[in-house]
Amino acid sequence: MQQLSDQEIDLLQQAEIGKEMPKTPEQIEAIYRTGTNILVSASAGSGKTFVMTERIINLILNGVSLKNLFISTFTNKAAAELKLRLDKKIRETRAHERSFEEIHLLTAALQDLSTADIGTMDIFTLKFLKENFYLKNLDPTFRLLVDSTEQ
Repeated sequence: MQQLSDQEIDLLQQAEIGKEMPKTPEQIEAIYRTGTNILVSASAGSGKTFVMTERIINLILNGVSLKNLFISTFTNKAAAELKLRLDKKIRETRAHERSFEEIHLLTAALQDLSTADIGTMDIFTLKFLKENFYLKNLDPTFRLLVDSTEQ
């Protein structure tokens, strides 16, 4: 995977100057910084989904499979929105790509999107426990109590 230097990130930030909707330095950092996990936390309407979408596309183009990513959101609605935006962005990026390798990476991502780990922590935990119930001697037919009557 390509690791961008601080100088390269500075150049990306400078390239945004004068654009109609420039990315902020923080957005550029979150999109292009590699070699570390990141937490994108900001107020509503500040561009979290945009940043996450751009970061995921950048990772895909650098050879990271969606199967190897865990993408957590705080709500199911946010996860659904992120999947929709990713689908659209992957298709748009793929339509403009000329490199066979990048088209292949984007096609694989599109195929993996429906089963990608994009969701809330409780959904991920439920999936993990369903797949690994035997490690904690759980009943393999367990389920979550979802309403107050059950609880």
